[in-house]
Amino acid sequence: MKELLDKAVDKILSDCLNLRRHEIALILCDSSGFEIGNVFYEALIGRCKETVLTVIPIRKEDGDELPEPVILLIRQFNVALIITEKQLGTNSIKNALSQCAVRTAVMSGITNDILSRTAQTDWRKMGVYTRRVAAQLSASKKVTVVSGNGAELTMDKPDISASVDDGRLSSPGALGPIPSGEVSISLASCTCNGIVTINGFYFPGGVLQESLTIEIADGVIKRIHEHPYAVFFEKKLSLYKQARIVSELGIGTLDTAIISGNLIEDRKSAGALHIVFGNPLVAKQSFSATGVILNADVKLDEKVWIRGGGTVI
Repeated sequence: MKELLDKAVDKILSDCLNLRRHEIALILCDSSGFEIGNVFYEALIGRCKETVLTVIPIRKEDGDELPEPVILLIRQFNVALIITEKQLGTNSIKNALSQCAVRTAVMSGITNDILSRTAQTDWRKMGVYTRRVAAQLSASKKVTVVSGNGAELTMDKPDISASVDDGRLSSPGALGPIPSGEVSISLASCTCNGIVTINGFYFPGGVLQESLTIEIADGVIKRIHEHPYAVFFEKKLSLYKQARIVSELGIGTLDTAIISGNLIEDRKSAGALHIVFGNPLVAKQSFSATGVILNADVKLDEKVWIRGGGTVI
C-alpha cells in the first residue's frame, strides 16, 4: 500500500500539478488528512524550493468556507494541496483565489485507498478522453437519461459548453479536485422533465440500499417516491430556497475509479452519472444533494451515447 500511495503522490505532483524545483508548496490539512498530507510533505522535500505543512481544525459542516487568514496564506504559494475531511465549498475557494496564480488541488474526503487507486490512471489519455466527452456533450441539443425501471429524464439544452475536470492543474490559477475525471453541464438554463432513479450513492444520505425515484417537471423536483430517505429529503428541501432545482448533470470519465461507496470516487467512475439538486456547496446556508446513477443509458439527440453505464460509444 505504501508503495502505491507514494506512486500516486508522485503522479499528482508531476502529471497534474507539474511542480517545478524553484516553486514553494503548501500542504493544508486537518487532522483526518494529516497522514496523506505528511506523505505529500515527505515527497516534496528536495523536490521544490520550500514546503510548508499547516494543520487546521476539521470544518463543522460540509460546505463551510475556509477562514480569510487561511485563504491569504494559500495565496502566498505557487502550489497548494488542501486535504480535509469535510467537503469544502470549492466555488468560494475559487472566488477567493481569483486573480491569483496559485495552482490548487482539493482533496476533500480522500482516503489512502482512493488516492492510491485513482491516481494510477494515465492522466494524458484520461484527459484526452474527458475532453472528447465534453465536446460531444456540448454539441448536443437534447440529453436523455434512462435509469432504473425505465425511468426517463429529458433535458433540452441551449448552446452551452460542458465543464471539464481532467486533472490538468498546471496553469496559473488552476483549481480542481482529486480524484479528477468528470464532465458536467449546468442545468440552470435547460428544460428538464421526467423521472430519474438514483441507485448509487446519495449525498448526504450515503449508499442507498434501494433505489430512490424522483419526478421532475420544468427543472424542479415535484415528487419523491416512497423511500426510507424520502421524509429526510423532503425536510431538507423545505428548509432551503431553491433546493428543489435540478442544477447539474455529470458523467464520470476516470478509468481507475470504482464504485466504492464514497461519493468523491463514485461520481468519477467512468460511465457513472450524477445529478445535483439545489445549490452547489458554496456556503453552509445553501443546500446541495447529489445522487449517483449507475448502469444508465444516455442518448444525445436521440442517438445512444452511453449504454448500461459503460464508456462513451
